[in-house]
Amino acid sequence: MRPIALHPASHALSVPWWRRFGHRPLGAVLVLVAFVAAPGLGAWQLASPRVWVSPLGWVVLVSFGGLGLLACGLVAAAALEQVRGALKPGNWVAAVSRSGVWLNARSYLNWRLPPEDATTAFVPFDAIRSVREVREQLEVPLRARTARRYRAFVVLTLKQDVDSRALAERVACEIREVASRAGARDRLRFSHDVPVHVPAPDEIWVEWRGPRLLGQLGEQVRREARVSQRLRGGDLVATGDERAIERYAVALVHRGERVLATDMLMFHRGLGHAEADARVSELLEDHGSYGAL
Repeated sequence: MRPIALHPASHALSVPWWRRFGHRPLGAVLVLVAFVAAPGLGAWQLASPRVWVSPLGWVVLVSFGGLGLLACGLVAAAALEQVRGALKPGNWVAAVSRSGVWLNARSYLNWRLPPEDATTAFVPFDAIRSVREVREQLEVPLRARTARRYRAFVVLTLKQDVDSRALAERVACEIREVASRAGARDRLRFSHDVPVHVPAPDEIWVEWRGPRLLGQLGEQVRREARVSQRLRGGDLVATGDERAIERYAVALVHRGERVLATDMLMFHRGLGHAEADARVSELLEDHGSYGAL
């Protein structure tokens, strides 16, 4: 068996490649500008001599204005963290080189974690049997609504003599432990973004939307037709199959949706938040490193 080798991110950055694929911070920049400018525009309007406010109105404005400032501050802080992460050297998901593709198992949002961790993997082209695009729609039944998530993946199908266990364990480690290793201010963000996951021993799923990565890989290995799939969590809940529901919760976590997995267990089993979150952690341990349905 040929194992997929893991390396620190610093090693991957020192290797020459043809093209690197990372996230652009434009959306976060726009959100940051909007939520920083909104309080200033509101204060400027109130300071205008054409606006008259009664004393009671000022009390109401100050009360709700304080809550608004707090909300704007929280959103702006989250957007600023995303912008800072996007400007770091670790903002890349995949990099195509002459002999293979590098994959980054650590999200760019987790840039505060130790850089010496072995979070990047090199997959040579001769280890890849084929590549394809998968468009996925997730449906998660909650108490008052059905949450939907739309994702796009570039899927690498590996040859039979390739061992992906090391990468699967690295991804599972990122999912399980990254929140506990982060500071409290970042804890929520660390459970929301998983750029790479390994649902089965012979497949690696890279979350990426756009034709360029798929096109570059398709020049080196066989390219298959695009697949669209719809995962209906509501159908599983209706059947009452506990094992299937638990597998679905694990698959959600491996797709970076731990919050949805916790909420689904709260709704289906009537658990409190702490109990449901603890159950999700237990399921991750029981199901091992792979996150297939």
